[in-house]
Amino acid sequence: MAKLIFNNAGIAEANLIAGVKTDTDQSYILGDNIASCTVKDISDSDYDNVFNGTTSMVFANDDVTFADQVPQLDSESGPPWITLAQALTGENSNHKDKYNWFKKELEDRIAAKPNHSKIADANATLTFLNTLDADNLTEGCFKSMLDNNKYIEIRLF
Repeated sequence: MAKLIFNNAGIAEANLIAGVKTDTDQSYILGDNIASCTVKDISDSDYDNVFNGTTSMVFANDDVTFADQVPQLDSESGPPWITLAQALTGENSNHKDKYNWFKKELEDRIAAKPNHSKIADANATLTFLNTLDADNLTEGCFKSMLDNNKYIEIRLF
């Protein structure tokens, strides 16, 4: 059974720390400190579908459900959480900056989690990103990843 791990402020998108599928995945995030978090058990298939972008998480009333729809991506903004993540790192909001931010974040996570249950998918996405010409992106890398079945929900990796 997979899990979504939240801080103790409750089940809300802003409180999501990570999603994990295996004990190894969980150890990369929390070690043995799971008691300090709110945990929501989810099915492995919900985890997989959110991870690859075929299902979206819907947060409401201190709960999360899953909708059979692709993540809300447009060529300008990417996933809704990306703007906040980039604001925290001081990055601009153009395609190249979003690409660079996501690629660096993915590279760092791959290096830190060599035995993650989705390491092969993450490596395939990184290989795909390396084929893109960041200087000439006409649409966001998130849409390109989704269109080419290389999208991953990085918060679950």
